[in-house]
Amino acid sequence: IDFKTLTVVMIMGLLISPISRVLLGTGAKYIRASEVSLLMIIETIMAPIWVWIFLNEVPSSYTFIGGSIIIATLIINSIYTLKKEN
Repeated sequence: IDFKTLTVVMIMGLLISPISRVLLGTGAKYIRASEVSLLMIIETIMAPIWVWIFLNEVPSSYTFIGGSIIIATLIINSIYTLKKEN
């Protein structure tokens, strides 16, 4: 492992991951558990994008298709929830 990759992994493990988990835990007080679990799926979507940006590893087309399905699900769920509350 080269130094650049090691640095990115250390930053993710020591900074980004703990901060994101604290924010998700705090946000869970204000929204439903189902929405929190759907938002946690965004990590699955963003991981290949971060790797693409910082490590120049190009994701496959299946990665983009899967990410699009997850984002569409989140959008549909949000619209459904907003209409249901009104």
